[in-house]
Amino acid sequence: MFSVQDGRIVNPDLDVVQDADGCLRGRARNIPIDLCPAKGTPPPEEPGDKVEQWAGATGNFTLELMDHETRLRMDGYLHGGGGRQIPMNATVPLGKGPQWDALRKRPAFLALAAAISGIRGEPNDAAIQDAMDE
Repeated sequence: MFSVQDGRIVNPDLDVVQDADGCLRGRARNIPIDLCPAKGTPPPEEPGDKVEQWAGATGNFTLELMDHETRLRMDGYLHGGGGRQIPMNATVPLGKGPQWDALRKRPAFLALAAAISGIRGEPNDAAIQDAMDE
């Protein structure tokens, strides 16, 4: 369970804030997070979708809010301890309600939460329906 606050996402394994400079700082498990919006973000695949790219010493990933903000696709990695990488390769269905709306405003929070929770790959139809029913 994650708590989404104004400019912050927190749970025992994740505590990240979006600072005034737009960068994300905090920790994911015992991994420091220091990521900033990248320059030269690629265009979305479909008109109306939103793309963000984040980069820094602790990782690099691209996000795309797709299908009228009902799904978040992420592709990239976080640097883990001991030189390993935590993959950020998944499509996550987004539900309804205030916390989901907060995550739509800051999709990088959802991507970080999904990555440290071990979410990978594409959702099945049941997962998409569950998210839509919430």
